[in-house]
Amino acid sequence: MIRFNFFIAVLAFLFYGFAASAQEGFSAQPVGGQMVFEKYIEDNMQYPEQAKKFSIEGNVFVVFDIDEEGNLTDIMIAKGIGAGCDEEAMRLLNNAPKWKPAMQGGKPVRQRVSIPIRFRLPD
Repeated sequence: MIRFNFFIAVLAFLFYGFAASAQEGFSAQPVGGQMVFEKYIEDNMQYPEQAKKFSIEGNVFVVFDIDEEGNLTDIMIAKGIGAGCDEEAMRLLNNAPKWKPAMQGGKPVRQRVSIPIRFRLPD
């Protein structure tokens, strides 16, 4: 079921990308695609000890800008879960690879992005 939901999310992301490119521009997106970015998060996440100790799980919602060069800037926590998870989400995004900037009228433009960073303890 989880794989099916993930597959649907990827299809929706791709459809949105194709629909946007049919217009005169497109939205900012991770270099290599959404799956590469999710792999970066998975491989680099250091689950906070305090969150482990108290079995804290959930989504940290983060808002940031992708500037004209593809840098992640103005990173802020929109909704956190505490126990060190908010700080870890910030660390991950501060060290994240560049994105492809949004394009409008054939020129790169700044775009605000909002994403969840999922914190789940291993089974």
